[in-house]
Parts: sequence; C-alpha cells; structure tokens
Amino acid sequence: MKCYNYLFLILVLLLLASCSQSHQYDVYVKNDTDDNITLSYKSDKDKNGVIENTIVLSPDERKKIISTINFESDPPTSNTTADDCSIVAEYVRATNGSGRNSKLKWCSDQVEFQVVDIGQGEFTLRYTDADF
Repeated sequence: MKCYNYLFLILVLLLLASCSQSHQYDVYVKNDTDDNITLSYKSDKDKNGVIENTIVLSPDERKKIISTINFESDPPTSNTTADDCSIVAEYVRATNGSGRNSKLKWCSDQVEFQVVDIGQGEFTLRYTDADF
C-alpha cells in the first residue's frame, strides 16, 4: 500500500512541475559609447501600465527601463526565456548624437539575457560605438 502512496506523490509532483508559471522580466540599457544616446521604448506589460517613453542616456550610464508585471508566456511554459522578448516590449530603439539609428535590434540574439531567479529574467542592451 505504501508503494501506491509514493507513486501518487511522484505523479502529483510531476504534474506540478510541468505546469506553467508566471514570469517577470526587467530590461536594462547600458551606454558604452562616448556620446549621449536617445532611447525610445514601448511596453504594455510594465508594472506601471502601458509605457511609451524616450530618455537620454549619458556615456557609461546604465538604467532599468522596463520592469514587467507577472504574466504567462504564450504558449504557456515553465521556462523563463529570451523568446518572451516580444511580450516584454514592443520595441527598444536607440539613436546616437549624430542621429544614426543603432543596428542593435530588440529581440535579436545580440541582446543579453539571463535567468536571475525562478520565473524572473533580465534583458540587457549594451550600446557601443560600433552599433551606430
């Protein structure tokens, strides 16, 4: 009889482990250029609601621009993944002081991603002179 109890417990744990969970993401930008850059971004998952903003980032400055609410991935998954980038932000764009647009694109494989905790991830866009 005890064997059945252990099997039941294992089955329940497996089912719980396979369930989807909510995710939360932060987006950081870093200006590694010698000039100010202008950043424009939009997200409808930010903790403050829908945001669409433009900021100026000084050389060597790093800033968190988006911190999302907890949300379910589509399709639902238990993994925190860089593939959620299109849910996190509609766009993140940068322009340098000369008016050139950055070649570093949001959701590209050049955007750094790391899992920082269960259900939590961070994106970091590092802009260099070579990106413009």
